[in-house]
Formats: sequence, structure tokens, C-alpha cells
Amino acid sequence: MKALKPIIGIAIAIAVSLFMSRGDGAVKFNNSIIAEQNKVIKKVEAFTTGLTGNVDSQKIEQLFSDLQKQTKDSLSTIMTMKTYKGGEDLKEKAMTLFSVYTELTENEFRELATIVQDDNFAASQDRISGILSTMSQKEDSAVDALLVSQRAFAEKNGFQLK
Repeated sequence: MKALKPIIGIAIAIAVSLFMSRGDGAVKFNNSIIAEQNKVIKKVEAFTTGLTGNVDSQKIEQLFSDLQKQTKDSLSTIMTMKTYKGGEDLKEKAMTLFSVYTELTENEFRELATIVQDDNFAASQDRISGILSTMSQKEDSAVDALLVSQRAFAEKNGFQLK
């Protein structure tokens, strides 16, 4: 019996190690997606702050360019990211969300930048409200789908989302 204790101890250590590495991989995969989303959100915040601040057209163009580059880079990162086993749906939903971010940047964010640079900004408030509403609708459904997939992925892999 004493001879079995070290073997049982080693077996338990291996099992715990395998479980932890399995969980760590799933968490890292999920966190990589979140990290890309955070990068895009930071650029969105910088851009919108620039739109509402007293910045010149050149600065708005730079902020727009930074946002555009980040959305494309993040989409590319998600697309080329190695998919963790069982994370296919999560990756698909993430690619959809980042495609929406790219589309919003190319269309609605570009239009907002043009409006803000226009001399008749005050007269464009209704147009801006319409653009923001459209953006929200497009983004909300993609974010909701990603969150549902993230929750299912986390539950399947034994970790909790914060």
C-alpha cells in the first residue's frame, strides 16, 4: 500500500495538471478575444472623444485612421488565431463581431468624421442620432451572440466570466 501512494500522488498530479492546462488554454483563448475587443473599444473611445472635443480635421482623420487600422488588425488576429478545441462557435461569433466593427468603421464612423468636419455640424444632429442608432443595432446583436457563445464556452471548460 505504501508503494502505491507515490504512484497515486503522481497520477493525481498529472490529472490536475492536465485539467489546469486544459482550463488555462480555454481561458487564454477567451482572453485573447477579449483583448482584441478591448483594443478596438479603446480606439472607438479615442475617436468619439475626438469628435466631441475641440480637435481639428487632421486629428479627427488620424483618430479615424487609427480606429480603421485597429479594427482590421483585430479581425485579422481573430481569423488567424488557433481555435481552442470546442471554441469554434466562439471564434465564429468573434469574427462576426469584428466584421461588424470593420463595417461600422468603413461606413458609420467615416460618416460621423465627415459630419463633424462639416461647417454645418449643428444642423446634422438628427442625422448623427440616426447613425448612432444604426450602429447600436448592428453592434448589439453581434455582441449579444458573442456573449451567449462565451458563456457556453466558459461553462463547458469550467471557468467563469468576470
